[in-house]
Amino acid sequence: MVETIDKIKNMGLVFCSVDAPGLPRDRIVTNKAIYLRIHGYKEWYRYIYSQTELDTILTSIKKANADKKAIYLNNNHGMLKNGLYLLKNT
Repeated sequence: MVETIDKIKNMGLVFCSVDAPGLPRDRIVTNKAIYLRIHGYKEWYRYIYSQTELDTILTSIKKANADKKAIYLNNNHGMLKNGLYLLKNT
């Protein structure tokens, strides 16, 4: 995976980290940016993150050595509730 990340960096692209069932939960910074898509930690798309889970995500993003930071919510059933919480707590 390190070789792939290096190729992405060399092309000037930003890697998309993903929070979803069965995938690594690594938060990868490339080209001074972190981009995280949250789909649902325990269930694809139908998952509503708890405030504790969102706080953990926010902490990891805030600690990332990146100038640009973005979270994209694609957990359809919890997107509004979770998005409002993230906006309030950033």
